Amino acid sequence: EYSAALEKMGSSITVVNGTEEMQIFLECRTENIDATLKLFEERLLHSKFDKNDFKRIVKARAENAKSIDYNPAAMSSLGFRKLMFGNTVYGSYATDKTYKNITIEDVNNYYSNN
Repeated sequence: EYSAALEKMGSSITVVNGTEEMQIFLECRTENIDATLKLFEERLLHSKFDKNDFKRIVKARAENAKSIDYNPAAMSSLGFRKLMFGNTVYGSYATDKTYKNITIEDVNNYYSNN
């Protein structure tokens, strides 16, 4: 429904998460800006988390985290962060087990409380 509405208007909303920031890219025709922003507001403030989407995303993130073990450059970067920042959020990183331990209830609770 959300994607279909955006597509019908020729609009797109892309969200990119980083370690310290989030970037939001919104593209639309001038005459559709209000309707596109309304859809974005709805998604941002009243998100619904689908179990199938959640499982797909967790699986992809876990596989990506596991692949870091075979990437020397990534391992070096994570090791450097650990040396620089120690046991802080900046010095730690998620593993495949981290993602597998997150439940959709955790996400819903976090979203409701923050």
